[in-house]
Amino acid sequence: MYMGKQISSQDEDLILESLKRVIENSSHVKTNLLRIKEVAKWLKDYDFPQQNYDFYPDLNKEDLVQFAFFLNSINFQFREFQEPWRKFEVECQGRVYGGFFGLAYSLRKALENGISILDSDCLANLTGEEALKFLKGRNMVIPMFEERVRILNEIGFALSEKYEGKFFNFLKISDRAFDKGNGLVERLVEEFPAFNDVRIYKPTGTMVRFYKKAQLLMACLHCNPNSGFKLEDIDQLTVFADYKLPQALRDLGILEYSKDLADRIDNRVLILEGSDEEVEIRAHTIYASDILCNEVNKCRKDMITPNKIDEYLWLEGKKSKRPRHFTMTIYY
Repeated sequence: MYMGKQISSQDEDLILESLKRVIENSSHVKTNLLRIKEVAKWLKDYDFPQQNYDFYPDLNKEDLVQFAFFLNSINFQFREFQEPWRKFEVECQGRVYGGFFGLAYSLRKALENGISILDSDCLANLTGEEALKFLKGRNMVIPMFEERVRILNEIGFALSEKYEGKFFNFLKISDRAFDKGNGLVERLVEEFPAFNDVRIYKPTGTMVRFYKKAQLLMACLHCNPNSGFKLEDIDQLTVFADYKLPQALRDLGILEYSKDLADRIDNRVLILEGSDEEVEIRAHTIYASDILCNEVNKCRKDMITPNKIDEYLWLEGKKSKRPRHFTMTIYY
C-alpha cells in the first residue's frame, strides 16, 4: 500500500506521484514501515544539522547563483568502478576534499586561478584541455570527464541563448519549485537535459521522476544565506536520491533488498542505469524518506522539511561500512 503524502491529481508533487506504481510492483526492494516508526522516535529530539552550501562567500549574488548552477550540473559520479575504487579528491588550503565538495573546491580554485568558468560563452566553447586544468584532482582525472565537458558546453550555450548568460535570470521565473508546469524544477529539467533525471519503470511502463540534481540545486540556493534566493515551497522538495541515502536507509533497516540484489551491491557489481533494481532503490529511497519525515513531524514541535531528512541520511551514509550501489549515470 502507498502510504506517503496524500496526493491529488492537481497536486504539485509530481515526484511522489510518479513513484506509486514502482512501490506497488517492486520485486527487488521493500520499505519496512514499522522500522520507519521506530527510527522516527529516535529523531524526535534530534538536532538536525544545517548543511553548509556556502562554498564561495566572496562572490556576489549573481555569480554565486551561477557557480551553484554549474557545480550541480556536473555533480555526479566521483568514484572509479574498479579497484582500487579511487575517489576524486582536491587539495585546497591544506585540506583534502572529496566528491561533491572536492568538485566545489576544484571550481573555486579555477576561479582563483583566473579561469572564466562563470562566463557562459567560455563554458559553451570549453575544450577538454581547458577543462583538465580544474577537473584533474590530486589523485586522478574526475570520472566521466568527457560527459562533464559536454554538459558544461551544453548549459553554457543554453544560458547564452535564452538568459543573457545568467542563471540568475532563470530564477526570476518563479519562487516555487513546482507550480503546474511553471515551477523552477519543472522548467529546469525541461530546458537543461543534464537535469532531466527520469526513468521508465519497465514492469509497468510508467515514467518515474527523480530530479535529484535539480532539487539539490534549489536546496543549495535556498539554504545559502548569501544567494538572496528562497523557495516558497521548500517543503515540496523530496530527498535527493543518490548513493548515500539508500546506503543509510539500508543500515537503519528501513530499506530491505532481495538476496540477489544485496549480494550484487555488497560485491560491487554494477547496477545498470534504468534497470528495475536501480529504479526501485531510488524510488523506495524517496518514498521511505517521505514517510520518515511525516512520522518525525508527528513527534516534534518544530516541523522539519525533507531536505533535513536528506542531510541526516547523507551524513549517516558517510559513516556506513558496507558498499553502496554502483551505477554509471550523469544524474547522481
